[in-house]
Amino acid sequence: MSGSSDNTLAQASKRPPGTSILAGNFASEPLDSQYAWSMFRRFLIAAVVSLALVLSATAVLPAAAKTNTAVCTHKLIVAVKKTMAPAAEKKLAVLVLLSQNGGAPAGALATPSRPLTVLQNNSGLYRVKAVIDSSCKGSCQASYRLSGSANHKLLVVPSCQLKGSGFVCSKVKIVKVY
Repeated sequence: MSGSSDNTLAQASKRPPGTSILAGNFASEPLDSQYAWSMFRRFLIAAVVSLALVLSATAVLPAAAKTNTAVCTHKLIVAVKKTMAPAAEKKLAVLVLLSQNGGAPAGALATPSRPLTVLQNNSGLYRVKAVIDSSCKGSCQASYRLSGSANHKLLVVPSCQLKGSGFVCSKVKIVKVY
């Protein structure tokens, strides 16, 4: 046993200069070549990353060059007229459904204290439908058709009264302000 440990100590003391003693017999390369190899790997990784960045930037440039046409958006503002007592107005929420050319509707809420603003990208025909919440009884919805080629402001005028936990409406209408 002592003979084998003497051999490894003797081998470690006879190692060539510039080699590592920590890795045992596996480290036969000089430290300078290991440093050069690690620096080469770092440079190679940096070159690949910068090449990827350049390629991704040039892929975006043609798409940006094609968008030289002006984007024309129009505003649609839907407000709810204050026609009820303040306690009832706090509970009133109008669901505004906006659909274009019979497509799927997009919806948002408008209240008497917070009007709804929608930006329209397209100049097609739009259907605006205003619906009082589900606890409403009576005539609880109205509809209006408009063109998206100009700015519009619509006013939802509910003729409703608060009864218990819901509303009873006799009429809901949409009036075009401009």
